[in-house]
Amino acid sequence: MQRRLIALITPTVTPSSTLIYYWPSEAPEGFTIFLQDTSADDKGFALVLNSSDYFVSLRILGGLKAPLDESCDNRLRPSTVRGQQGYIDLGTGAGTSVSWRENGHPYFVGGLGVSHSVAQAIAESLEPVDLTTWLSRLEQTR
Repeated sequence: MQRRLIALITPTVTPSSTLIYYWPSEAPEGFTIFLQDTSADDKGFALVLNSSDYFVSLRILGGLKAPLDESCDNRLRPSTVRGQQGYIDLGTGAGTSVSWRENGHPYFVGGLGVSHSVAQAIAESLEPVDLTTWLSRLEQTR
């Protein structure tokens, strides 16, 4: 199992296709976009949402903006995310995340105060869009 996890999270996987940009099909209730930390370019995207409760935040990341933290592999559990091999980071009690790869690109959904079930549900409901659409949707939130 340890070898499978290392192969999944090692950032040396060469992407085999273009990056898929993801946007929530429905904004999680009570969350607003934190514009200072939200961005997208041809290498990756970061959509950061904060709740009215300042102790809860959610990050939806892809490409080079998605974390690949191999130092935490003792907390990782294999899982399936969006039909792909992925993992659950069980976290430290303050929150959790799900991560996976598509076409060699890493993706991440999770944050502080976020349960595994919420992270998984948001990941499964993400809508694939292109970069132009992603940026347009971000602009509409301003």
